[in-house]
Amino acid sequence: MWEMNGAVVCAASEQGHVHGSCYSDPFQVILLRIGRHGILACVYSSETCAWGNAVSLLWPHNIRGVYRNCPNTLVGNSVCWFLIGRRFGILKFDLRSQSLSAIELPSDAVEHAPYFWINYQFLITPADDGGINFLCLSGFSAQVWKWKASCDVGAGWRLGSKVDLNNLLSLEAGVDTRPPHILRMAEDDNTMFLVTDVGVFMLHLESMQFKKLSIRMGYGTRICYPFRSFYSAGI
Repeated sequence: MWEMNGAVVCAASEQGHVHGSCYSDPFQVILLRIGRHGILACVYSSETCAWGNAVSLLWPHNIRGVYRNCPNTLVGNSVCWFLIGRRFGILKFDLRSQSLSAIELPSDAVEHAPYFWINYQFLITPADDGGINFLCLSGFSAQVWKWKASCDVGAGWRLGSKVDLNNLLSLEAGVDTRPPHILRMAEDDNTMFLVTDVGVFMLHLESMQFKKLSIRMGYGTRICYPFRSFYSAGI
């Protein structure tokens, strides 16, 4: 028994390229085949119109799947997915080396409770220092774990911050107020979009600066696709 997952990324290689109006640029499709014993990955290139060689990774100890309710995220040159099982981790597919690897999360990053799937939301985000952030949102409380690959003593995971979104966003939550729901991530800006009972917020995950958007969106909305575009200023 197996399932599929995947991602599409812009493959533009010119110096200084900023993602936004990428509809005319080359792209890559990363396709995952998730099986009982591990993961198989293969990349399609629009430039060559061909699939590359498949690469594989056996499941790390006590990890057995990719969590579909956490969107994949582009971090630097790698696409990342959230791994689940008796332990938790992050799957990385490096676009340059065409290789798969797994980073195990610390045991206290996620509480493994019976109500785990209902009360928690997760997001993988790029860090400003080139590392990875892992955000865990439970109710109005969010904690951010930071990981950086380094040969220094401080390499690995550390708890970066704990944030009370009720106070930060001035939601004035009452007994019947529903907690924020993560809509999506804009990787290039390290910005998360949240829907609440009082509107939609855009939150930068490093500075924790936020902006309430003027768009109307019901609390039941669960999917959005943030994008940005550019235009030449007129005279």
